[in-house]
Amino acid sequence: MKSPKLPRLLEPNVNRLLEPNMRLYFLVLLVFALAAYPANPALGAVETAAAAAVYLAFRRSSKLRRARVLQYIDSVTGTVESASKSNLINSPLPTMVFRPDTGEVIWSNSEFLKTAGQKERLFETKVEDAAPGFSAQWLLAGQRECPERVELSGRRFRVFGSLARSRGGGENLLATTYWVDVTEADALRTAY
Repeated sequence: MKSPKLPRLLEPNVNRLLEPNMRLYFLVLLVFALAAYPANPALGAVETAAAAAVYLAFRRSSKLRRARVLQYIDSVTGTVESASKSNLINSPLPTMVFRPDTGEVIWSNSEFLKTAGQKERLFETKVEDAAPGFSAQWLLAGQRECPERVELSGRRFRVFGSLARSRGGGENLLATTYWVDVTEADALRTAY
């Protein structure tokens, strides 16, 4: 059974928790086995074999413990990942995911489609076509909220977002934006 890989930062800490420093213990067993050889070679051979058997049993149980912990960590992070995907898909806020460097829309939820007046998915569409006048420069500058209101289909929105690296790694960034309708709130603020 191949165990999943841990991120490099977690691996030494998990290893320290799972494998107490047993080197000294096995060194003492080996010294006693070697010390027994001059007095009684048969006893020395039995002690060496016993030390080797204990060492092999320790290594095997250590691998099993590590595999169980890694499996647990994988199940927890897998659950978190599936919950976050579900939250993204079923979000009541209009949500759009796109590549900020090319402006290509990767995904949008049904709320964003309604907001943008689209009937079909926005695959292979440019952000400018889905939301005319919207710029993602604020995301690239490290901000979490668009500095000005964005108008879309006659409504005004506060747009929040974040950047993340795609799973392929490298320089591929993905932007996730959440659109909050503030049309009525802005109208009330203007009126009063």
